[in-house]
Amino acid sequence: MKKTILIVDDVVGNIRILAEFLADYHIVTALDGQTAIRLANVDKPPDLILLDIMMPEMSGYEVCKILKLSHITRDIPIIFVSVKDKTEDEEKGFDLGAVDYISKPFNLQIVRARVKNHLELKTHRDNLAELVGAKEREIKRIYKQLLHAEKMSLAGKLSASIAHELGSPVYGIRNYLLSLQQSGILSGSNEKMAKLAIAECGRIKDMIINLQNFNRLTTGRMEAINLHSIVDDMLMLCLKDLNRKKVKVIREYGPDIPEIFLIVDQMKQVVLNLLNNSGEAMTASGGEIKIRTRRKNNVILLMISDTGEGIDPQMMDLIFQPFFTTKPGSQGTGLGLSLSREIVKRHGGTIQVTNNPHGGATFIVDLPIKEGVNG
Repeated sequence: MKKTILIVDDVVGNIRILAEFLADYHIVTALDGQTAIRLANVDKPPDLILLDIMMPEMSGYEVCKILKLSHITRDIPIIFVSVKDKTEDEEKGFDLGAVDYISKPFNLQIVRARVKNHLELKTHRDNLAELVGAKEREIKRIYKQLLHAEKMSLAGKLSASIAHELGSPVYGIRNYLLSLQQSGILSGSNEKMAKLAIAECGRIKDMIINLQNFNRLTTGRMEAINLHSIVDDMLMLCLKDLNRKKVKVIREYGPDIPEIFLIVDQMKQVVLNLLNNSGEAMTASGGEIKIRTRRKNNVILLMISDTGEGIDPQMMDLIFQPFFTTKPGSQGTGLGLSLSREIVKRHGGTIQVTNNPHGGATFIVDLPIKEGVNG
């Protein structure tokens, strides 16, 4: 697209000469200052202005001063063209914001060279400003996500503290119910209610243990564990939320899944991230999450599928990037999947995602079966 040059001069002959010599640009002309200001303040302002100084009613200096006050025109490079060639005249033009000064009678080759140079400089400035603006927006977005991540970290510490405080009274209630049950004074429906209450206390105890373990700093130590127990523990933490969303969970565990060496707390983080992602992908009417495990040679596959809306194909290559999130506002940090991929990679495995043929997505984690080492 041609660059636009506004030529302002009260002498028609000067305009004609410049316009013909710069015909490879889109030329707009004005014979006075008021017209120049009006032609500059448009939706697509000119890219450069060649401005005569000595004009009736309004001088080029006055026009330049007004243009530099407007947010629409203040960044347009202005080159003064004038018979005034004293040093103080040039200094005044530069003080007002002009980028160059050409004396009359002008050398057309010099005019062309300076026009070309200043248009290129403006293009570079515009590109740089756009890049800086994009980076500033990105920094603000990352800052918001980091604030949210810090808030989630504090929430995790708080939940661990609450879990610790709840532990003692829950154990006390459970022990009291066990004493009642063993005393033989309960019968019939009371016996059943006590048994149910004891079971619920046990479930709360397991949740407290899971919360405490999840919020501890990672040991980095690998230990032999069955992957199914990790999935079951993390399901316990998010099952209530999935039930509230009317999400049905189906487990199809492979029969020949051996224990493998994992950093347990880190792998729990991966599984919880994937379960939460699948749950959040569901619509208001609910859906289904299917968790499958299979052994394939020396690899264990963990597949978590959902019946949600799936993933935009254009986002497939981005969802594992740090701080990338499709969640509105500060609902997500954009770190979950990135951290999950890094954890799985450190275990010698991979994590992939694919859209299902009939809707929803499937995350596939493969973990090698190998001897454990501390690290």
